[in-house]
Amino acid sequence: MLFTPTTDFLTISELLGEAWGVGIGASIIQYIAWSDHVGIFSALEKHSELRRSDLLQYTSLSEAGIDALIPILQALTLVNEGPGGALELSSLAREYLLKSSPYYVGNGLFVRHTRELPPTYQQTPEKPYERKAAWDVDLRLRIQHSRNFAASVVAARGSEFQDIKRLVDVGGGSGVLAIPLAVDHPDMEITILELPESLPHIQEFLSPYDLASRITVRATDVIHDSWNVPECDGVYFGNIFHSQNDQICRSLCDKSYRVLRPGGKIFVHEVLFTEAKDGPLLAALWNAVMLHQPEAGRQRTASELKAILESAGFSECTLRPTASGYSLISAMKTSSTASQVGFPL
Repeated sequence: MLFTPTTDFLTISELLGEAWGVGIGASIIQYIAWSDHVGIFSALEKHSELRRSDLLQYTSLSEAGIDALIPILQALTLVNEGPGGALELSSLAREYLLKSSPYYVGNGLFVRHTRELPPTYQQTPEKPYERKAAWDVDLRLRIQHSRNFAASVVAARGSEFQDIKRLVDVGGGSGVLAIPLAVDHPDMEITILELPESLPHIQEFLSPYDLASRITVRATDVIHDSWNVPECDGVYFGNIFHSQNDQICRSLCDKSYRVLRPGGKIFVHEVLFTEAKDGPLLAALWNAVMLHQPEAGRQRTASELKAILESAGFSECTLRPTASGYSLISAMKTSSTASQVGFPL
């Protein structure tokens, strides 16, 4: 029996103070140190009515850098955004993070947080982007599994999956969602699409639950390859969209539409921004990591994801918070053909 967690892993994420498990996240202190270094606090002190775009003039940040740092500062309530879009420092920031204040704490707070500002955050990078060595496949799957399993169990035990007979788990990794679904729905047919190099490792995660023979795993580059799957009732994406740009997300929706039967559902499980993009903190931290990459994925709001789904012909979008900061968005295919021309399967 796979028990449903009674506590929330989000609590650990908040205690850690960084975007744990997404590769190259920095600590909260480092993001504040970068904000201090590039002059966000001093610019907001000297110039009233500054908006996000104005920071291009008064700091060395690129648009990606602004989109990475400002939501973190907002989520920490160090920077507030007025109804007209003007940014202002909170009293806490004014008293302790301005160099002109007698209470400035930067000299001590930032002394051990001296990582270089990511090149993608800079208007004129001091040096080119250097891609760090990737985790080996086994480590990647174990990290992703440990980070997402609790939230996936909570997601799988919602009513959205009750009528699903055949589900395709796109980029399903270790089987982090497939495992609780298969445990609770023994008649559900589940296919995981994963990169070829991942396949030898996935069985290690399925075997403890005696699921190795019940879950089909197919080697597929889900972005570039055709999906060799039969018509299904559900297509699931767990933490996939945030790593991709809007065009690729739309392409994945189009592929999903074509393999779903009429009335079938698409599921997107992500950590969502608020509509104002001023939090929650975990979403802002993950967003900063995604914007570090040259291909620039990003965290999105519920309405942004809904717009992508609707552009591919899906409708009747619903949202349910699950756990660990995640929410599950589901939408339905209501006709046999997409409403707009998209990308080939």
